[in-house]
Amino acid sequence: MMMGRPVVEGVFLNGQGPLRFLLDTGAQSNQVEASIARKLGLTPTFQTKMDTVSGTIHVAGGRIAEVSLGSARASNQEFLFTAMDGVHALSAQIQGVLGQEFLARFDYLIDFANHRVVFGAGVPEAGRRVDFERIDGRRQSRPAKANWYWIPEPIPRFSSAHRPQSRTVGSANGHGPGVPSRRFID
Repeated sequence: MMMGRPVVEGVFLNGQGPLRFLLDTGAQSNQVEASIARKLGLTPTFQTKMDTVSGTIHVAGGRIAEVSLGSARASNQEFLFTAMDGVHALSAQIQGVLGQEFLARFDYLIDFANHRVVFGAGVPEAGRRVDFERIDGRRQSRPAKANWYWIPEPIPRFSSAHRPQSRTVGSANGHGPGVPSRRFID
């Protein structure tokens, strides 16, 4: 946990890593530092606009064949190659962001009390299921098929002021295998 936000180590892009990433349930896209993308030989294949707290910027992006965090694996993942200035305000050691592009493929639990994320999690004791569905391309809280859980206790909330992008509400859709938990960075 870093300033109340889930940060994990052990992210691999096309088998290269380990890298330290922020899990951002409010971000639609994945991101990796542009300098890391170059070092890993990732090729930009498109340009897009990205809304940040300081305005709209143009960024390059591309597809990564495989992204893994522990045994949670997803293929053909879209990434934006950015400077990540907003994320670096939290910590210069964070090298990327895993957003809904990756997270939506799995059932997962972000366990703030125990500083871990568990993929393939069932409903925890004292917790409840939060259902989401897509409305106009965004995830919204309404009855639907999703598997994102929270434990009702005082926990730090994500602040959109620290997100380089905040276009969606976090969720998962149950398309991933169960995998072991990953600990947050303290």
